[in-house]
Amino acid sequence: MKQVVVIGAGPAGASAAYFLSALGFEVLVVEKQQFPRNKTCGGGVTPKVLQELHFSLETVIEKTIKQTILTNNNNLPITITREHPMVYMVERAKFDQFLLDKAVETGAKLKYGKVIKIVSVNDGYEVQLADGTVIAADYIIGADGAQGVSYKHVNYRNNRELAVTVEAEIPNYHDLSSILVDYGIHLLE
Repeated sequence: MKQVVVIGAGPAGASAAYFLSALGFEVLVVEKQQFPRNKTCGGGVTPKVLQELHFSLETVIEKTIKQTILTNNNNLPITITREHPMVYMVERAKFDQFLLDKAVETGAKLKYGKVIKIVSVNDGYEVQLADGTVIAADYIIGADGAQGVSYKHVNYRNNRELAVTVEAEIPNYHDLSSILVDYGIHLLE
């Protein structure tokens, strides 16, 4: 049996662990933060994602959105309304825990710990944790984000310009049924 180590238990990591475990792979998910944990980004799930899953997300969906308002620097609003849902809103702490639970139900194992290094060895890898644990793996899935150790291990570089973003948790007002997206572009000199 092939051992797969998934680094990161967010939606990408938990989903990969779920599907690979269901296919019979031996899967270990390594996560640095105790779950459930807060995450201030990515609270929207598209209908296409729901079609790909083998289970319902009904218990974690908080809002169904059928309208999007687009603005440019808070001007010139364009409203798009659909009969069918555009996106389903979830709270990441609940959503991520739900997906991780599904992965564990299919047989994936979970280990909390911070990955500090990935070493290529013979026909596989060694994943080294901050507590001194070393885990052997045939395959690694890096789902620990753009600043994660798996990203640094593959030494990926691109030509994108530096971008600055701000994340914030927006209160869940129960009367809202649309999303406002401002795509303001500000050129820096």
